[in-house]
Amino acid sequence: MDEPTSSRQADQKQWREKFLTEVLQSENKKSSHYNDEEDLKKVIEEDCNVNLTEDSDDNVEEVSNQDEVCSSENEIQKARKTAAENLVKQAKKMKATSDKSHPPANIGDNVTIPIPDVDKGKGDLRNIIGVILQTNDEDQNSTFAIKLF
Repeated sequence: MDEPTSSRQADQKQWREKFLTEVLQSENKKSSHYNDEEDLKKVIEEDCNVNLTEDSDDNVEEVSNQDEVCSSENEIQKARKTAAENLVKQAKKMKATSDKSHPPANIGDNVTIPIPDVDKGKGDLRNIIGVILQTNDEDQNSTFAIKLF
């Protein structure tokens, strides 16, 4: 997403510089007000925040400020970052709630594993009964054994 935005900004900046160079050249013909590259850079910096475009009636109107575009992009990035942080918080809260309601599994315990509706037919069981063979304390994962009849 950043590449199209940065290329668009580069195109806009290049167009602005070309436009201002043409304006300065025409101004230089009229007067020697702008003499060097520093004057050009100064004008570019002053006009950097305004994009001009022509509408269908050949009227020039102000479209938007570059600052507004940058600030909205910053707001979008902030919103994405906040959303990611909130998802992590929500996952931690869900994990803590689950850990409180479900006691830790011990080797040899019987457990029932629900089968999702999409994976079973009408005559299939709702749950599978299994026995815990092995637990992993780091990931809190367990290995189950299931005997099919």
